Amino acid sequence: MRPLPRSLDPLPGESLPGFLLRLSYRLGIAPLHVAARCGLGGRPQRAAPSAFPSRYLLHVDPGLAETAAGSLRLTASEIHHLTLVRQAPGFSPVQSDYLGKKPSISSVVHEGWIFTRFSRYCPECLAERAGHAFGSAWYGRWRLPFVFTCPLHRRFLEWCCPACGNPAFSAGINEAGRWRAAQLIPNPLVVLHPAQCRSRSTENGQVGPRAAPTCGHRLDVHNGPAPVPSAEVTDLEDRLSRLATASVTAPAMSLGKPTTASVFFNDLRTTMLLICATWPVAAELKPSMLQLDADALRIEDQLRSVSVRQENGRFVVPVPALGAPSPDPVVAAGLMGLASNILGAPQAADHLDSLLAHCTKQWSGRAKLLELEPHCSNGFRAAVKGRLNGLRPGSDSRVIFPQTPTRGDRLEARRIPLRLPDTWFTLLEGLGAPLGALRRDAAIRLVEMAGGSTRRAAALYLGFRDSTVLSTASRLRTWQHNDDNAEKYSRALALLADEIIADPHGVDYQLRREQLRTWVIPPDEWATIIEKVAQRQSPTVRSLTCWSPRRHLAASAVVWARATQGYFWLAPMVQHYRLPDPQLNAAKAEAGHIGRPGPNDGEGSIRRLLNETLWDYCSDLTAHLDAGLSATDASRSKPGGQHGTWNPPGKTAVTDAVE
Repeated sequence: MRPLPRSLDPLPGESLPGFLLRLSYRLGIAPLHVAARCGLGGRPQRAAPSAFPSRYLLHVDPGLAETAAGSLRLTASEIHHLTLVRQAPGFSPVQSDYLGKKPSISSVVHEGWIFTRFSRYCPECLAERAGHAFGSAWYGRWRLPFVFTCPLHRRFLEWCCPACGNPAFSAGINEAGRWRAAQLIPNPLVVLHPAQCRSRSTENGQVGPRAAPTCGHRLDVHNGPAPVPSAEVTDLEDRLSRLATASVTAPAMSLGKPTTASVFFNDLRTTMLLICATWPVAAELKPSMLQLDADALRIEDQLRSVSVRQENGRFVVPVPALGAPSPDPVVAAGLMGLASNILGAPQAADHLDSLLAHCTKQWSGRAKLLELEPHCSNGFRAAVKGRLNGLRPGSDSRVIFPQTPTRGDRLEARRIPLRLPDTWFTLLEGLGAPLGALRRDAAIRLVEMAGGSTRRAAALYLGFRDSTVLSTASRLRTWQHNDDNAEKYSRALALLADEIIADPHGVDYQLRREQLRTWVIPPDEWATIIEKVAQRQSPTVRSLTCWSPRRHLAASAVVWARATQGYFWLAPMVQHYRLPDPQLNAAKAEAGHIGRPGPNDGEGSIRRLLNETLWDYCSDLTAHLDAGLSATDASRSKPGGQHGTWNPPGKTAVTDAVE
């Protein structure tokens, strides 16, 4: 191809469409015709959107770059530096093998992680500067979603034309609420100043896109003061920009572990997908956020937009795909800053698990999440592995269906016992599930609802063992799959949580568990209990009763279970106390018999008498604990007496009160 009679030198950081606009304006030739002269467009007489492919925004093939460079009086290297692949090599969505495959331009447009249909801009940068003819430069970085500000003018970028309301550098949005087709340059047959809006105006949807007039408003006109970004926003942009402009393998950190710039952006995108899918759960996690309180309404409006619509004469544009950055720089900064802070937080794995807990197999973003995950960092993949396995095809995710932490700070995990009281459990009894497993599972889920923790963390907080958690899920597996049992269960849990919140006299069960963690009935008080039981026995039975360390330990477990509303077999003293295994197992069995005397235990049986005596003792003990006294103070030992404590690895504190 013959060289053009005149050309221009590319400006630093300029994009290819911006360069062609400046050259078109200088030559007085339509941009499409200029592109055709250098091999970048279709035949000049064809104005179809496909005649000016938007893929050249990202990349120009080497052979075509040589041809274009000869026509434009440039070098092939200068052509390549006008593309995003050269300007942001570390930004994974611009790479030719993104997510392990060569993406089509249509997928790039749809996913929205590169702004192909419009561009953000700084009006002051677009203003022509002295010494630069036709110098309204459209920079490539404005097409990157993490560029929110203009560092030169210390302001947030704009993204809409103040006259027509359409996104800048776009072909516009029709009245049906749909984007017009993406092109490298919109309205390519019209010669305009580079800073003029090229969107097509419409009137009641009656004007076709090719026949519609062009807006033509100058975007380089300053329209009053712009919001000033905070230091956190500019720091975030600087950090992400440095990674994007570095090489693909530039070092980065994610979840406290080293990775590369390219992989970090995959982590960032996946986290954004989870944030947008579960909003406002991420806001409730409360890591350090960027102006999120002030911008929460704008964020929520963007995420709730399902179609483009007009409000007060302005277009409200949806995110092109779930999890894609918002075109609004303020909203994008808030959400992307939140995602970046989650990845950098010490508790990043817990935050990601809380987000994933809200995702189900029915979630529309599940396929994209499963596509992104293999290309994330090792640390990210390890953090999400457990929950993600439940979302894979064929997995049984309903066994641990995601428990939404909807009650936030209103429901306190401290008020949840291991074993739900009967008055609470009545809301769940009619569900038709195995009652024992359901009671345990409901307690775990209530803790999840209170704090948004993982299922395992909630179980450990209460004192359950891993084996108990697994067996509970296994017993509920079939029931949860039948009919709409899982939905009924979720609704019943929500009602129960509201009842717990409404109770002004709730018990701090966690305080009781903490106070009694290393406790057994003190020897002097055990002697008093024995005396009370003996007074109710006949002389013959009294002489035959054996008060062994096993029975002392079992009685302590029964008191612990009643005080903490727990299970005697999870009592710390029968879990860890140093006794031979046969005696320890016998103590567990004895605790069961004391706590629930059988039909053969008559009115005068040792187990029934001890049960009744321990009830009175436990009531007195819990009253002292709830008043703020420690377990040793609550024991009310005599001066100089021995407090009841136990030491798992060392010497025993339980002694025979009566031989």
